[in-house]
Amino acid sequence: TSTTDTAIVFHSPDDPHFSVTPVLNNTSALASITIDYNLQGTLCYLNLFNAVRVSSIEIVMQLQLGSLYNIDRIEIFKEVNGQESIFKTLQPNQLNIFFSDTELQSGSLTYKARIVFKNGNSVLSDPVEFFIEENGKALLWPNPFTDDDYLKIISAGDSDLRIVNQMGQVLFEKHLLIEDEIDLSGLPPGLYFYQLVKGKNIHSMGRLVKI
Repeated sequence: TSTTDTAIVFHSPDDPHFSVTPVLNNTSALASITIDYNLQGTLCYLNLFNAVRVSSIEIVMQLQLGSLYNIDRIEIFKEVNGQESIFKTLQPNQLNIFFSDTELQSGSLTYKARIVFKNGNSVLSDPVEFFIEENGKALLWPNPFTDDDYLKIISAGDSDLRIVNQMGQVLFEKHLLIEDEIDLSGLPPGLYFYQLVKGKNIHSMGRLVKI
């Protein structure tokens, strides 16, 4: 058969093997690899589930669907420090959906999306994980670090990072993004201290070790 749409529904076809060929000006182009639809499951419904932290207080999620056909609902799961609950239930009427979470708690944070079909079957997305810092603080890793490591930092994104030596001399300074990484390969091995500075106030500090 042929269609000008991006989707087509077959009802219990006799042959389970399918291939797709584009037709341009009545000329068939190269055909796709043949698939057995019995082995495809429902994963073609879920094109993308992703999340981005856009500020210190908000994570924006994006869900892209391949089709709305026979979808009953979509459940978004949120797990905070090992405790999982349904964060949101969606009745989709479009293929590209955006929504946000502004109730962020410190620690481990994981989101998953589950598409539930009218026949009771479902498909679950891969998890999207975040680590949320304590209010006014930052997560820095690895610690200790080496010349081969980038120091990764998660913070509220409104502070400056300072690296100082044991004499109190500032060796490195950078305004932080929410998720950032810095190259400290120029520092010799030893003990250092980091400071998170907002305005003229130091609101968090700790030790860093380079080996």
